[in-house]
Amino acid sequence: MNAPPLPPDDTAGLRQQVLDWFVRRQRAGWGAADEQAFQQWLQADATRGSAYAQWEQHWSAIDAMPAGAIAQLRRNLAHDKAQLSAAQQT
Repeated sequence: MNAPPLPPDDTAGLRQQVLDWFVRRQRAGWGAADEQAFQQWLQADATRGSAYAQWEQHWSAIDAMPAGAIAQLRRNLAHDKAQLSAAQQT
C-alpha cells in the first residue's frame, strides 16, 4: 500500500505517514514486498527519510526511559484525558 504524495507544507500528514510506516514495520509478517514499498516511499521525497529517522530517535528515547517515568507519563495522560472529557461535558 503506497501512501499518496504530500503537498510540501503538509507536516501533519507527513508525521501521520511516518507513524503509519513505523507501526507497520513493527508488525509480524512484514516482508520483502512491504520493505520495498517502504523504501520507495522513502526515496520519493527527501524529507521522508529525515522525518522517519527523527521518529526512530524519539522512539528510542522513549524506549530507553525507566519504567517509573513511563508509568508517570501514563498517569499524567489519564489525568489530562479525564480533565478534557469533563470539560467537554460541561
